[in-house]
Amino acid sequence: MTGAGREPGRGDRSERVAALLAAAAAPRQRVIDDHMFTVAREDYLHPATATFRLQLFTAPGARPVAVAIQHLSDDGALIHERERYAEAVWRQHCPGQAEPPIWIDRLILPWRDDERLTVLTFEVAGPYQLGEASGETRITVPEITALLGTTPDTSRGTSFRPHPPEPDPRPVYKIEWVLRIPRPAPFRNRGCMPPRSPWWRDVMRQLVPRRIARPCCWMHQGDWHQVSRTAITLVRQAQQDGIADEDIYEHVVAQAEGAGITGWQLGALDCLVNSADGIQLDTDDNRRRFFINGQHKTRAMLDQGVRRTIIVQWQWPSP
Repeated sequence: MTGAGREPGRGDRSERVAALLAAAAAPRQRVIDDHMFTVAREDYLHPATATFRLQLFTAPGARPVAVAIQHLSDDGALIHERERYAEAVWRQHCPGQAEPPIWIDRLILPWRDDERLTVLTFEVAGPYQLGEASGETRITVPEITALLGTTPDTSRGTSFRPHPPEPDPRPVYKIEWVLRIPRPAPFRNRGCMPPRSPWWRDVMRQLVPRRIARPCCWMHQGDWHQVSRTAITLVRQAQQDGIADEDIYEHVVAQAEGAGITGWQLGALDCLVNSADGIQLDTDDNRRRFFINGQHKTRAMLDQGVRRTIIVQWQWPSP
């Protein structure tokens, strides 16, 4: 059994649209124009609601036609869950109908100003139950007008309420024991970044620290003991002075330059307190911490026996 938007033939786009018009064209009236039609999503992974503009066109003895228009900033991806949304319109606004309304939709993308409207084919699995869309056909506004006997509004509508922009996270600088940082597990094997390093060696380095530079790479070419001490001192002072978290990096680098720090030490300090390049950690669902960035720096610190350093964690504002 085929639902609304049935592919009326196997020809090209114009032939399919012509067959649809021959089978379903009728003068209809717009009976619903809901600019924020809302569908509850029951998927436990994505339980939020979905929103879009719904225009429903009906006529006695003719199949209803639903025109759904969604903006990219709407809740719920229309193009991924059309079946669930068409079911909701069928259940709420066309009860008792053996088939769902003919379904036409449009996703408005900010970078594309053309009107890309699509008529969908659904398989009917039961009352208010649709299978996956089995076909879709591009349809133009004049062709929709021929189908409806009137022209739909293809905009998102004046009552559209876009989501407020997501707040930016802020970097939070913390002093951390290096041995408490997750052990590096590099994705590529290098001489100074072995895939596995014995834990006891890192503990021994804490008892007998090293300050000798190694020529293997830039990260191992300087004294991370001094860099970490400087970073801790300057970050702590910036926090005590009330410097905003997002401004700490530039403030610390300026203070270091003012103190005459140059060369490798300044570069290492920069990449340690830079919120985009520092040792960044996050926590998984099991509260285990993992690296976002900074494995090589951490390995160099472990090799030298550095005890404390600065890490960066991102904090999202409460909704």
